[in-house]
Amino acid sequence: MNKPELITRIAKDNNCSKSEAKRVIEFFTNTVGQALVNGEDVNLSGFGNFKIIECAAKKYRHPATGQMEEMPPTTKVKFTPAIRIAEAIK
Repeated sequence: MNKPELITRIAKDNNCSKSEAKRVIEFFTNTVGQALVNGEDVNLSGFGNFKIIECAAKKYRHPATGQMEEMPPTTKVKFTPAIRIAEAIK
């Protein structure tokens, strides 16, 4: 499901306009995104958790030169679904 499909589904299921549903989705994504940028975890009971994780530096072989190089440490967002969603997916 992509963003326009989500907006349509929310509008239909909640008897509201697509523009209202779009505002809600944009507010939600902006709020979650800003919280993650600020280093906060986002825990949505019954849905899942968004968490910032630090990945250590890694060594890899450069495909063009064959030399070993080091990839710098990175920061990523990890999503862990709620148990009921994870079990339903299995």
